[in-house]
Amino acid sequence: IQFLHEKKDEMKEFMHSRPAKEFCTHGAITISDQETALHAFELLASKGVSSVAIVDQEGRAITVVSATDLVMGLGLMGDMSMALSQLRTRNIVFFVGDSRRPDHHMSHTRAAIIAVDPEMPMDQVIEKFAKTRVHRMIVTAGDRKPLGVLSLSDVCRSLSPRGPVGGA
Repeated sequence: IQFLHEKKDEMKEFMHSRPAKEFCTHGAITISDQETALHAFELLASKGVSSVAIVDQEGRAITVVSATDLVMGLGLMGDMSMALSQLRTRNIVFFVGDSRRPDHHMSHTRAAIIAVDPEMPMDQVIEKFAKTRVHRMIVTAGDRKPLGVLSLSDVCRSLSPRGPVGGA
């Protein structure tokens, strides 16, 4: 993504005229912010995806949980019996937030949402990927309800000769 960010001036015309909604995977799989980390693992496995959007009771996106977040969170716990207990009981929002903390301290940290508007031009999306150093972002409108997911893979496919695969 750093390469794309550095080359954005060369691709400005193409990327500025194309909105995020053309390249995202439409329809985000979601999980309630009241669920456990174990339920998130089960959902990822049953749906065959690498991430899901965590939503509040109104369906607004809070953050994204990925398989990497869950594995990292477990890896930070040296005691496997504690890790299994945490999987079964720990709220997914806090499990993810704590797994992303630099000090890996267990607290009630919430992971921030990194989202893009469906109309955001791709050059701005690439810049946001470069600044935030995330692998995927939720596509949301003003109400923060997930419309889709935009990943680095989607961005790379957008630049291939075949074009986007999840586009509108």
